Amino acid sequence: MPQGFVKPALSRVLGNRPNFTALVMLCVGAVVLFLPLSLRDADTWWHMAAGQWMMAHHTVPMTDPFTRSVAGHPWLDHEWLAEVVLAAAYALAGYLGLTLLTAAAVALAMGCIARRLSQCVALPVCVLVCSLAFVCMIPQILARPHILVLPILTWWSSLLLRAMDDNTPPPLWTALALVPWCNMHGSFVLGGIMALGCAVVQVARQHTLANAGRWAMFLLLCLVAVCINPSGVHGAFFPLDHLLHPMRYQGVREWLPPDFSRLQPIEVALLVLLYASLTRSIVLSRSAALAVVCLGYEAITHQRHELVAGAVGPFLLLPALRRSFPSVSQGGAVQGGRSVWLRVCGVLVLALGVLGLRVRFPLPVSPVGGAEVALQHVPPALQAQPVFNDDTLGGYLIFRHIPPLLDGRAELFPQAFRLSMFDALLGHDADFNTIARQYAVCWTFAAPAWPLNAHLAQDPAWERLYTDHFATVYARKACLPAPMQQGADTPTP
Repeated sequence: MPQGFVKPALSRVLGNRPNFTALVMLCVGAVVLFLPLSLRDADTWWHMAAGQWMMAHHTVPMTDPFTRSVAGHPWLDHEWLAEVVLAAAYALAGYLGLTLLTAAAVALAMGCIARRLSQCVALPVCVLVCSLAFVCMIPQILARPHILVLPILTWWSSLLLRAMDDNTPPPLWTALALVPWCNMHGSFVLGGIMALGCAVVQVARQHTLANAGRWAMFLLLCLVAVCINPSGVHGAFFPLDHLLHPMRYQGVREWLPPDFSRLQPIEVALLVLLYASLTRSIVLSRSAALAVVCLGYEAITHQRHELVAGAVGPFLLLPALRRSFPSVSQGGAVQGGRSVWLRVCGVLVLALGVLGLRVRFPLPVSPVGGAEVALQHVPPALQAQPVFNDDTLGGYLIFRHIPPLLDGRAELFPQAFRLSMFDALLGHDADFNTIARQYAVCWTFAAPAWPLNAHLAQDPAWERLYTDHFATVYARKACLPAPMQQGADTPTP
C-alpha cells in the first residue's frame, strides 16, 4: 500500500483524541491482562483476607483479627474500602477477577493521561510520553489498593492542571473525590499536597483576596473530605506516620530504593527527559520544575514512587510539551452521529475480544510463588499449631486462615519484635529460640534463602517437610503426628 496513503490514514485514526485514548486504554489493558503482573505480591492476600472479614462481619476492624503475635492490638485499616473491592472481585471471578480489576484501573489511569496529552501535544510525543509513563508503572502494577486509586490520582492531577491553566480553583464538589481516596489508600496525602502547592502558586501569582478565598474554601473542603473515614481525624493523618517514624518501615521492600544494578524504568524516563531538554527548548515553570525534581528524588529513593512519577509526571511536563511540541491536528472534537456509534462498537468488540482470549487461555497462577503447594505438605493438625514465618508469606497464611507471627503490615508490629524476627530468620539461634518458646512454635514457613533453614537442618529436633525454590517448611518432630515422626522430608522438586 502506498506510504502516502498509510500515513494520512494513520494520522486520521490516531490523531483523533477519542480514538487515541481508546487505543491506549485497550493496549494497556491487554498488557496487564496477559502478563501475570498483578498477583506476584504477597500483601495481596492479607488485603483480600481483610476484605473477606469485613464482608462477613459488616464492619471495619479496629483491632488485629489475624495474627498470633499482636492479636487484639489496635489496627487502623485505612485501606478498608479497597480491600472490600479486592475481596468482591475475587469472590466473583477468582484470580481472573483480580487481574481484570487491576487491568481496568491501570487502563483508566492511562486513558486519563492519554486524553489530556492528546488535546494539545503532537501525536508522536503523546505516544512516547504515554509509553514512558506506563513503563514507570509496570514494576508496581499489583492487585493492591495503590493501583485501585491510580485513576483518582491521574484525574486529580489533570483537574489541578486545568485549574492552573484557568487561574481558578477546581469546582468545590471535586473535593469529594478525596472521600473514597482516603478510604482506599494513604496516597490521598499526596493529593492534598498537590492541591496546597497549586493554591500557593496561584495566590502568589495573582495577589487577589477573592482568589485566595476560593482556594481556601477548596482546601477546607478537602480537609473535611479526608476526615470522612472510620477513624476520623486520626485516619486523615495516619499516613504521615511513615514520615514521622521512618525507622518503623526499615527493611520493608517496597520502601527501598530501586535496584540500580539493573536498568530501571525511572532511569529510562529521566534520560529521555534529559535528552529532550538538551535538544529542545523544554522550559518548566519554577514550581513545576521543583515538583519534577521532588518526584524524581522520591522515585530513585523509594521504588513505590516510580508509579507516582509515571502517573503525575506527564501532567507536570504538559505545559512545556505543548509549547515545544504543539499538536497540529484538530481531531480533538468528538464527531456526532453514526461514526461515534461505530467507534464505540468497535472499541467494545476489541475489548470483548481481548477479554475472551484471556478467559480462553488462562495464565498459570502460583500464589506467592508456590506457597499453596508448600502448605499442602503440612498436615491439617500441624497447620492449627503456632507457626514461625517470614513477612512475605504471612499474608498468604492469613488468607488461608492460619495466624502468622509476622506479615506485611509494618505499622502494626513493634519495631523490636520485627527486628527480632528478622534476626531469627538470619540464623541467630538466641532470637529464634526465644520466639519459639514464647509462642510455642511447632513449624516454620519461610523462603528457602533464609539462613534459619540451614540451622534447622542441623537440629535433630526439627524435620523438613517440604522445600522448593519458593518456600521451605520445617516441623518440630514432637509436634508431628505419630506416623510422620519417622521422617517426612520431601526433596526439592
